Amino acid sequence: MGNYPLRFKEWRICQDDTAYVMGAAAAAGQGNYLDNYKEKLTRRLEELKSNPEQMSRLDLNKDGQINMEEWDLAVAKVEQELLAGELNSCPSNTQIDVVISKGEKGEVFIISDYSQKDLVRKLSWQAFSGVFGGAALALAMLWYLLFRLNCFRF
Repeated sequence: MGNYPLRFKEWRICQDDTAYVMGAAAAAGQGNYLDNYKEKLTRRLEELKSNPEQMSRLDLNKDGQINMEEWDLAVAKVEQELLAGELNSCPSNTQIDVVISKGEKGEVFIISDYSQKDLVRKLSWQAFSGVFGGAALALAMLWYLLFRLNCFRF
């Protein structure tokens, strides 16, 4: 490793520790749950579109066309049915092993000992200070360079 000193930091989450975890969730041994859910939703919506009888029931104002509001209501109803089916298919006393990871598409993955509210507040302040602090530092350096080049005469 050469003459470079190495520094390691290690953390662990104990059994009774509280942690906030955000990422892509999947049941152990299955693919990404979100992708599976999107596929089911797409399949259900395609079935809905291919059935003229069901499409006519979506036309609430009976003008012969499905407008955006009517379609949004239909999508919300299908989503609600899918979620209800998922909840009913899994008994509440059954434990499911869930893996939370970064995901295949580079989604966010966070493990924190802060609560969600505190984490958002902390990251918001870091972003705010990074943007405006960087701008203030750039202006200060510009003023210093102009002062050193004798562009200002006092």
